[in-house]
Amino acid sequence: MSGFFSAHEMVQISATVLARVKTIRVSEGSTVKKGELLVELSNMRGDSDVRSAQQRLAAERLASQKAALDVRQARDEQQRQASLMARGFGTRKAMAEADLRHEQAVLELTRSHSKIGDALANLDGFRETQREYAIRAPFSGVVVAQNARVGEVVSPTNGGSYIRSGLLSLLNPATLEVHVSVQERLLPQLQRAACALVSSVAQPEQIHALPFRLDRISSTADRQRGAVNAILVPLQPIRVLPILETSVDVQFVRPGDKRCAAPPRRTRENP
Repeated sequence: MSGFFSAHEMVQISATVLARVKTIRVSEGSTVKKGELLVELSNMRGDSDVRSAQQRLAAERLASQKAALDVRQARDEQQRQASLMARGFGTRKAMAEADLRHEQAVLELTRSHSKIGDALANLDGFRETQREYAIRAPFSGVVVAQNARVGEVVSPTNGGSYIRSGLLSLLNPATLEVHVSVQERLLPQLQRAACALVSSVAQPEQIHALPFRLDRISSTADRQRGAVNAILVPLQPIRVLPILETSVDVQFVRPGDKRCAAPPRRTRENP
């Protein structure tokens, strides 16, 4: 039978902002882990915004420390005036002024805490924007295509011949599949088969007679042709990544065929 290679976890990674490519840390064939930094986009203004926000936050924290010191001094003066009043040496005017200074100092300290919160939110906002300029892997896999180069301008949408949208294509090899259109009348034979030997039409020397097993039957069917879509998955990891959407030859074999056995795992020999 005939089929084609597919993968249900493959994505083209694109920029989410208009920027210039600063560095590309991977190339075609690179194996990456989820969250790994793949591409850095130039963001000079963003770096400046973050530094300014950090300076503002430092200034607000310093002002808050001064406000806290003013509160302690005002409370000490308040307590001193209360002690003088208790001994008959203080005046009500001095006591009222001490109370007022304490209230004003507490109010200023509260304001300083609010300003710190605003500065933190402002800094977090700039940092969140900056994250858009650091492109990371959404899942672990292999880079199968590099579409942009250092120095090129990229954007979320295709802006013409001088502006790219896609940066890289990432594939999870564990999600490779082969889709085969099978006549409904052949389903019993297919389900009894030991495995299916898959050979790539485009890469016959690299991918030849690899054992696959039937994983599932698609819930949709072609009524006019009386066919269903069978999805096959490899019995062992594929070392050479296939060209997706290219044709394959599929041969279902009977139970007991040695070609369906997965190769034994290599073990280290004891010295």
